[in-house]
Amino acid sequence: MVTSISRLIYILICALAFVGTTLRAQTIQVEAPQEIEQGRPFSVTYAIRDLKEDVSPIPPKYEGLELLYGPTRNESSNVSITNGRVVSSSYVAFTYTFLATNRGSFTISGFKLARPSGEPISAPAHKLTVLASTSGAKNMSRMSRGYLYRTVVPRTSIYVQEALPVSYKIYSSTSFGVLDAKAPTYDGFISQKVEDTGRTPILREDYQGTSYQTAEIIREVLFPQRAGSLTLPSSEITIQIPMELEGDPFLGSMIERKLVTSPVAINVKPLPEAGKPDDFSGAVGKFIVNAELSSQSARTNEALTLRYRIQGVGNLKIARLPNLEFARELEVYDPSDETEQTSDGTTVRATRIIEYSIIPRHTGRYTLPKLTFSYFDPTSKSYKRVATEEMSIRVAQGKHIESNTPVVRSSTIEGDTTPYGLTNKTGASEIKGLSFVSSWQYPASYIGLMVLFVAILMLIRKRIALRADVLGYSASRANAVANKRLRLAKQYLDKNQNSQFYEELLRALWGYMGDKLRLPTSELSRSNVREHLERHSVEPELIDAWCATLDEAEFARFAPNASSDAPKQLYQRAVEAIAKVETSKKLTGK
Repeated sequence: MVTSISRLIYILICALAFVGTTLRAQTIQVEAPQEIEQGRPFSVTYAIRDLKEDVSPIPPKYEGLELLYGPTRNESSNVSITNGRVVSSSYVAFTYTFLATNRGSFTISGFKLARPSGEPISAPAHKLTVLASTSGAKNMSRMSRGYLYRTVVPRTSIYVQEALPVSYKIYSSTSFGVLDAKAPTYDGFISQKVEDTGRTPILREDYQGTSYQTAEIIREVLFPQRAGSLTLPSSEITIQIPMELEGDPFLGSMIERKLVTSPVAINVKPLPEAGKPDDFSGAVGKFIVNAELSSQSARTNEALTLRYRIQGVGNLKIARLPNLEFARELEVYDPSDETEQTSDGTTVRATRIIEYSIIPRHTGRYTLPKLTFSYFDPTSKSYKRVATEEMSIRVAQGKHIESNTPVVRSSTIEGDTTPYGLTNKTGASEIKGLSFVSSWQYPASYIGLMVLFVAILMLIRKRIALRADVLGYSASRANAVANKRLRLAKQYLDKNQNSQFYEELLRALWGYMGDKLRLPTSELSRSNVREHLERHSVEPELIDAWCATLDEAEFARFAPNASSDAPKQLYQRAVEAIAKVETSKKLTGK
């Protein structure tokens, strides 16, 4: 019984000893001065021994002091053997470097070590007193406070979509190096970045009575997207500065400092409703427009290029353009629309180009639509409208198109070599051909000529009526026009002019379906063509072949294939696709 009690006491003593050791290992020691001179940097170290798990520091609170850098982590371990017994110990320390800029009593508290296995380990608070500084320390204090990071804007009240230049500048009383700069994330703004030239000039500037070295770290132009009060958020920068106080242990070393800008409130005014035009584009700034035409005179079935150009200061990417109405006799393809914007940090210059490809199908004189562009000018606080000059083209007949009108050719009697005129026959003079007039063949040929004349007259009237029906005439000429485009595409292919080849090939495919199905250009789309072909009960495999050829041509136009045989194969498939649709009994009604 005594033995059992002794054993129990021994186990209890060992357990208490282990718990005591663990508790001691999880106590954080604070190493810091009790007194410090004003303007002097000092260190606070939090150390813990024999900790068997990984920890992460939770920074302390230090109101009235300035953190220069930290924490730095230092770890060490020691293994010793005494009387055959192995004893190991470890040490982990986290050091923060502060600057005391004001006199008085201060408390550093709240430092903890977070553990994955339980509650954090807390360090005791540390109190210190900041005494009056020497003259050298005062100089150090002034030097340490000579760093600013500001958000610079020319104004804080603007209109919606008006350009707002923003500059994030650092002000330094000594030399410095930028380690990291974080651009802010904006809410309610669209940002136009300024192209980085890789060089940031350092200039001298006076601010609030002090001369600084300044540098623009971030430059951009913002466009507010909604009215109301918006905020430019804080931006953070990390710099490296020298420690230059004579007699200081940090002499000649570099320290890191983080600087943060203050948020800036921006009042965004809505655009006025008074005077707003119905066709307002939404653009704010100042713009001009002009139009260019590749040629003032043209021929039927030959392509023209109409280019509208909008230029100015402002954001053109959000601008809405009016719908332009072209004459039905002009085949107009979907326009290309490209916008290029650049910024020098104070303004955004934009150029927007809208380009149309036009093919006139009939002769005559046609007026091209004017491009009218309305915008809001924040300088004059009014809406303005600019427009291109009126342009027209004269279309002449292009290359001769084969005529299907029958031609009557004259003939002579086979084997007759007698000169035209009088001949002697059985001793009498006779007019040549008089016997034919007196025979039954004469009235029969007369009737035949009358029938032929009526047929020609009906054919001419039919062609006149067909020409009056623009869509019907285009449908009847769809295959001929497509073949002409294919021949032109073949010429480009033979010359290895792939860009012109793909463009003409697409015109052949789209133009054929538009003419054959009597669809205006505005309704010409892949889904619409498929729907009309299916309505005519055209064979599905023919529809799929045409669509596949069109897709491959459009893809190859913007991403050319490396194979030199690909354009030739694509050309052959396009010829076959048009030919098969043309001979389809469902579409021709035969």
